[in-house]
Amino acid sequence: MSAILWCCSFLPSVAQAANSNDIQYSGTLIALPCTVDPNYENFGVDFGGNINSKDLVDGQRRYSKEDILFHLTDCDTSLGNSISVKFSGVSTTDNGLLNVDAGSQASGIAIGLETPSGVALPINNTQVEPLMPIKKGDMTIRLRSYIQAVEGATVESIQPGFFTATLTYMLIYQ
Repeated sequence: MSAILWCCSFLPSVAQAANSNDIQYSGTLIALPCTVDPNYENFGVDFGGNINSKDLVDGQRRYSKEDILFHLTDCDTSLGNSISVKFSGVSTTDNGLLNVDAGSQASGIAIGLETPSGVALPINNTQVEPLMPIKKGDMTIRLRSYIQAVEGATVESIQPGFFTATLTYMLIYQ
């Protein structure tokens, strides 16, 4: 038996190596004045069936059938007293209108946004206005959208067909 132990003592020893590192987490915890109602986070805007291109030239517009509504809940005025909405997307020109998506059949048209009182809300705008007061509890922000011909378009230059457009919004509290 001592011979077996003596032979085993010459076997190479295997050491197990282990590395140990820390995982660090970081982030920023914020307190928003309002919560966006999750039932109304994504929107679809319907312009109501067929749109005649003749109705879109020379500054004419066709408004969507329904307004865009931002439903906000649990608003706390101690955390902020005003809110605005900033929009981003692919713009047609410097006029702040939203271009239709690349896969659209229709062209020569653009989407615009405005407040119910008619104040334009250009997309990709660095100024975030108008500011709206935050109301304690629940509140709704109502906006209108419309379709019109791009600047300089004529009935002949507007390409008919199905279209989509994609817009991203950000609520900014102050």
